[in-house]
Parts: sequence; C-alpha cells; structure tokens
Amino acid sequence: MADAARVVKLIQKTKTLDAAENRPGSLLSENMVSGWSLNFPIKGTCKPSKLCVETCYYAAGMTTWTNSLRKQLWNYEACVEDPIWFAKEIVKEYDKKIKGKTDFLRWNGGGDLFPEAVEALNWIGENRPDLVIWVVTRIPEMAGRVENWPNIYLHFSLDKHSLKRRVDLRELFDEFGMKDRIFFSYQCEKGEHPDIRDLMENHEVKLFFYDNYKITPLQYPEIAANEDMWGAMCPLNIRRTKGDTIEGTCNECRKCFNGHWEK
Repeated sequence: MADAARVVKLIQKTKTLDAAENRPGSLLSENMVSGWSLNFPIKGTCKPSKLCVETCYYAAGMTTWTNSLRKQLWNYEACVEDPIWFAKEIVKEYDKKIKGKTDFLRWNGGGDLFPEAVEALNWIGENRPDLVIWVVTRIPEMAGRVENWPNIYLHFSLDKHSLKRRVDLRELFDEFGMKDRIFFSYQCEKGEHPDIRDLMENHEVKLFFYDNYKITPLQYPEIAANEDMWGAMCPLNIRRTKGDTIEGTCNECRKCFNGHWEK
C-alpha cells in the first residue's frame, strides 16, 4: 500500500520539523486547479477515513516539501495563538493579492478544521460578507461549530467508509440555516463503481471524484448517457478523462460550494 506509506511518511516528517522561524512571504498558496487556498498541516488537524489514508492527494508533490510543511505549521501555530489576528491577516492578503481576480478562497487546501480555525472563519463570515469561503472538511464536530454566515460554504467529503459522517453532520445542523450551504461529495476508491443514483438520492451527494480524476471505462458510457449523472461528475474527472486541460477548473465550476456550475 504505497499511498498509505507516503501518508505515514509525511506525518512522520512533519513531526521532525518546526514551524518557519519567520512569517512566510504569503500565508496563502496558489494552485492552478483550485486557485488560492489556506493550507494547514495534515498532522494534528485531519481525522482521515481509511480511503483518505490510501489516496490523500496532499501527501505527494510540492505540499510535502520541507519549506511547504514549515509554512503549514506556521499557519497552524499562528491561528492557534490568535485566531482573530490570523483571520485579519488572511483578509488583508486576500485584498492585496486576490480580490478582483476571483471572489472566493479555499479554506483547507490541506489539513482540516480545528477550534481556532473555526473561530477565525466565523470572524470572516461576520466581518467580510463579500468574501466567499469554500471550507473543505471531513470532521462533523468541527464543521458543526461554523456559524450561519451566508458567505461560508461547507464542502464535506464522503467515501464508502465514512457515509455515517453525513448523518452526524446533519444532526448538528437540523436547526440552522447552514444546512442549506453544505455540499457533499464522494471520493471513489481505485476501481470502485459506486451506485451513483443511490448516493445522489439517499446520501445527498452532489459531486463525484474518481480515483486519479479519471472515470472508469466500465462506467463512462452509462454516465455520459445520463444528464444527471454527467452533471454530478466533478469536471476534473471529465477533463482528465478526455485529456483536456484542468487549469482553472474550480473557479469555473464552483459546484463544491455554491452550485454555480452548469453542464
């Protein structure tokens, strides 16, 4: 299980590192697919499912380099020390570098929610209603602390090992408007052929991610022939399966957080 080994290796490497001594030149990070994001370390924030451990995209590439990990640790420690100060710094950087180019920020390009991060999020939700925050998480109890701000969207990732987490999260939001801004996606295992209709109708899944962003040949004809199934595919799957460019896909799609995308 090579992928699992690299996740363990990444966590072990992170344990040996200290946060960057000085403030990084940029607290945010840029990715050609998802745009600008705020990244935290996997170690100490994530509660992965079995599939996360096996397939985590964040445990490979530049995000695992020493300088990147030290920056992630700096972000984590700064947020824990003073969540409101940290939130204000993120907003300042957004205004300086991003505003006017796009209108959203991905929170947790890597890592997951923790109490101080939620406090920072809630401050931004209250004080900057113009800034859309796309929060990616797998932890119901942390997501349940996010308050009902109309500019904050929760993208909750599920897989066949963690479907109960959807129920746990819904129970936390039964009485709050935030329940209308939660988007569930489904991550497939390698070679998995999920029951797409069941997941859409009974588990609220709006978006599917296939292993390595490629729809399996066995399911592609059925998916392509059904408009609702096709619309439930992350465009990364479609573009990569067809061999098209994936640059800028998240900015064009936005189905993970505000339903902007149309077929």
